[in-house]
Amino acid sequence: LGYKTTATQRGQNPPDWSLEMALDIVRAAEKVDEVIIMSSDRKLIPLLLWLKEKSIKTTILASIIPHELRELVDNSQELNETFLHEKSTPTE
Repeated sequence: LGYKTTATQRGQNPPDWSLEMALDIVRAAEKVDEVIIMSSDRKLIPLLLWLKEKSIKTTILASIIPHELRELVDNSQELNETFLHEKSTPTE
């Protein structure tokens, strides 16, 4: 599964974005061992609770991850400008 990224102001995702993503994850849940989410949207808490109940490993990669989300996932990684810059610089 994947989603087209959009540039929005912080916290202003398209209205149905979280719902669409959650529905796709629920549909695919029987086929995956882990879900990696690149969002720190608190609206995902019910989805994360459901995934935990189903024993599906979850990881969040995002910037400014709220404490409430960190408590619900198996792994989390803050993505800040430095992290993104380091990862996009080619190695020799």
